[in-house]
Amino acid sequence: NNKLTILSETINQNVTEMEELETKLASYETPTLLPLSGSASIEVSEELGPMCTFHATDGALIVATASGVVSELVEDPELGYKIVIDHGNEYVTVYYNKGEPAVNVGDNIRQGATLFIVEAINTELIYQIAVNGVYVNPLDIMQISG
Repeated sequence: NNKLTILSETINQNVTEMEELETKLASYETPTLLPLSGSASIEVSEELGPMCTFHATDGALIVATASGVVSELVEDPELGYKIVIDHGNEYVTVYYNKGEPAVNVGDNIRQGATLFIVEAINTELIYQIAVNGVYVNPLDIMQISG
């Protein structure tokens, strides 16, 4: 009877730990991070659908806001490169920047991975989030502090 109690407690503890791990892993696939290292100014507009335009300083990094797979990388004559990341859930993030991309189509990337390095020619980032194919205001999802 004592062995059964110990076994039951161990199983319950393992289930709780697995649930916590699953929650933590899901957080890496949800685009809640700021897409830039350092500080930046933000403008919200509807030009391409709900989007944020960030104005960063030279030397900042444009980063993936969640883990996923680079599903698209195309050059836009006006906006620079467009990187689309599919996060394997209902979220897709889109980044437009005039810098040289640090990723390729098909790359599996982790949350925080560098997409572009900001230099004097590419201080502007256009950022979008789609949920189930519908663009939403990124400020509704991002966790911004400071």
